[in-house]
Amino acid sequence: MQDSQKIKQLVRRIDPDLLAQVREGSRLHLSKLFQKLAEEHIARQKHPPLCSEQLQHQRDPLTHLPNRELLAILVEQAIHRSQRHQIPFAFVFIDIDHFKAINDAHGHDVGDQVLIMVSQRITAVIRSMDILARLSGDEFCLVVEELENEQAIEQVLYTLQEALKQPLEIGDLTLNVTVSIGVSLYPLNGNSYKALLKSADLAMYDAKHHGRDRVHIFSADFNQKINQLKQQQKQLRQDIENNTFETTYDVEVELNSDRVCAVKLHLTTTNLPDISAEKLEKIAERGQLQAKLNQHLISTACQKIAHWQTQTTAAVPRVILPLLKPLLTSNHGVNFIRDQINLHRISGEQLEFEVAEKTLLTSPDANKAIARLHMMGCRISLINFGIGPSSLQLLCSGQIQKIKVDSALLNNLNDDQQSRTLLDAIISLAHKFSIRVVAIDVDDNQLVRLLYALKCDGVRGQYSGANLSELALLKRLNLQNKKSSEQHPADSSSLIEAFVESQQENG
Repeated sequence: MQDSQKIKQLVRRIDPDLLAQVREGSRLHLSKLFQKLAEEHIARQKHPPLCSEQLQHQRDPLTHLPNRELLAILVEQAIHRSQRHQIPFAFVFIDIDHFKAINDAHGHDVGDQVLIMVSQRITAVIRSMDILARLSGDEFCLVVEELENEQAIEQVLYTLQEALKQPLEIGDLTLNVTVSIGVSLYPLNGNSYKALLKSADLAMYDAKHHGRDRVHIFSADFNQKINQLKQQQKQLRQDIENNTFETTYDVEVELNSDRVCAVKLHLTTTNLPDISAEKLEKIAERGQLQAKLNQHLISTACQKIAHWQTQTTAAVPRVILPLLKPLLTSNHGVNFIRDQINLHRISGEQLEFEVAEKTLLTSPDANKAIARLHMMGCRISLINFGIGPSSLQLLCSGQIQKIKVDSALLNNLNDDQQSRTLLDAIISLAHKFSIRVVAIDVDDNQLVRLLYALKCDGVRGQYSGANLSELALLKRLNLQNKKSSEQHPADSSSLIEAFVESQQENG
């Protein structure tokens, strides 16, 4: 009798309807009963219940949510339940937008509070049976089981977004936090934890690419995008190996003389048509090719400088290159740059490396590399200055020769007094440390005049010359050399007018 009761309890946990049918005495249903019991036993052996000690070690210490390791087990159990009951479930990947900026601006204690409050808000609107886990950093995963249909997840996601739209109150701070969400569905988009995670992750990155604060559900055309990206990465790798790049140049000019003082080198390839230099860097980043592409840029720049010194009578301008984090923080990055300088017999002063502020703020290895490059004579400039967290200590280090402000600061300069005051303060501060200030992405006559009035040192962009071929660049340098030898020294007050006129003549 005791065994009979145990069987009934097991069956109720598996399928109450089947128990009713067994009571009718059907051998067929009894056979199905033992089959399900066997399946349940195998499942328990594969994923045995976790003891309290295991659960303690498999939970995130900050949010007390399941961690990555426990999530993998829970998802595999959800897959087993879904297979048994033939009901799909959703795997939701949630990433907080601009979380690093919150950490940098307000500190890690505030960042931790944001993570806790976001996890609490999500927990408050999901069912007790749903699984919320913290994957790592600012990444969360949610498993929503027993969906009536694939469209049912949309209501869950809408509720989730609405809950997270309310500002977070942390002490005296009020923060508006948004999230990017990617969704994959079992079994449509993957039949394992890893496959579902990959699909949801790709959908989330697509949401970020299209502007953040949105939900993207993995779809069939993602496979096409993935295959396209793989082909682009393969082609980029071949272009690096075979050196099949073409070069273009953006010109940087001094505002008080119209002299070309530097050029930014870009690589393009005919094997990847309509792919800009910026897009090329993103393809390299996704394919872990950033360091190799950066090395190729540096090698090409050194070759070009050595070649130009024999091809033009004009002073060869400094070549500007990005110095990306994978190369900057590697053990051999600076050694590679030193070897290229020596190989092509050029001066370190002929290279200018653009470095993102956040890289220097977050990586001790990057600061050590910058110090070595400075000793080699290379120029260092900070890009996107003033639009994110900044460290005045970087300016007084003596290792920064230039800062660059882009359209994020310049867009409202003509109409907004506050923006002008901010830029005026940045320029004044930089000049106190003998640091030059250059405005990039400049394409407007009126803006050039205003930048000159604010004592900005130079400009780069469509206005001063962008995407020039090597032939066009050399022609401009030789013409500049000819004009400077013919002209008498000009009154400094008329230089800006001459500059504007010359740019208008150049179209």
